[in-house]
Amino acid sequence: LHRTTLMMFAAFMNNYPGVIEGDSDLSFIDVRDLAEIHSRVLFSNESNGNRYMAVSDAWKTSQIIEFLRKNYEEKGFTFPTKTITPDQAKETKHPVVLYFLGTLGKVITFDNAKVKKLGVDLRPTEEIIKDTISGLMKIGLLPEKKN
Repeated sequence: LHRTTLMMFAAFMNNYPGVIEGDSDLSFIDVRDLAEIHSRVLFSNESNGNRYMAVSDAWKTSQIIEFLRKNYEEKGFTFPTKTITPDQAKETKHPVVLYFLGTLGKVITFDNAKVKKLGVDLRPTEEIIKDTISGLMKIGLLPEKKN
């Protein structure tokens, strides 16, 4: 699982201690969009061996938590409400939190101009998150509702 998915999973399972002061950018790309990009590059005369990278969007951890709260709290899930210091984050020894410590203050920038030339419209982050959560529920990694 991708780190962003792991963070959302931990938040759903009420196992994410809080947003670290300084926050982190997390990038999103839908695997279906990525497959479409690969397919178009494979059959494009314009690709000429160039590398194609794509990011639908980058959200702060706090934005993701707020989106999850807004869309899933009504199903009984609770999400972190506090902000923790980097020192508190280290003390948690939570593997996902420890990863994010190394990304604090880093801003993700991206340019999808080459991908747009291929004619690929990337899905919005809201759709990616909802589809990810739905998929995790469908295969039983997340419950449909929290009791």
